[in-house]
Amino acid sequence: MRKLFLMLGAPASGKDYWIRQHNLTNYTITPDVLRTQFTTPGYYVKENGQIGRSIQNASENDVWQAVRTSVYDHLKRGSFAIVNATNLFKGAFANYNQDRINYHYQVYVIDTMAHWFKQFNNDHNKIVNQLVQNDLQRDPIKQVGQNVIEKYVNRYRNLIQKDGSIKLPDGVHYIDATDE
Repeated sequence: MRKLFLMLGAPASGKDYWIRQHNLTNYTITPDVLRTQFTTPGYYVKENGQIGRSIQNASENDVWQAVRTSVYDHLKRGSFAIVNATNLFKGAFANYNQDRINYHYQVYVIDTMAHWFKQFNNDHNKIVNQLVQNDLQRDPIKQVGQNVIEKYVNRYRNLIQKDGSIKLPDGVHYIDATDE
């Protein structure tokens, strides 16, 4: 069966780690990688006065068009693919859900956030603090900082339904990244 996997989680929640642990890097479409190919790093002054580097978002439309094109090409060929993005923005699943129908794919969401919500008993501050610590361990060019992490944790929280499940389109399958 044709399969498309979509990572789901805030920055520094373990998406890259999960992909590496499962030896799937070569099959993964990653907007962060495309950003580094579409632009040069930006430099800024950190809160502590040090100079930091970040991936520029000046070409976001180009990046997401390249992601869509790459996914589309995989689906046309009937090949397996993973999209390594937060998928925590309005309409994140709309195109993929239509692709699922058009190309007869099974779509799976791999959730790297559920673990943190369970581990910290849904405590917002503890979850954010842990992800900030994880963020500091990442390549400096990929670090996003507390404000961005907090924004994405809140977006994830908005997907949680009253029964504790994650709100996904019909036909999209859920996988907790910590389940093997």
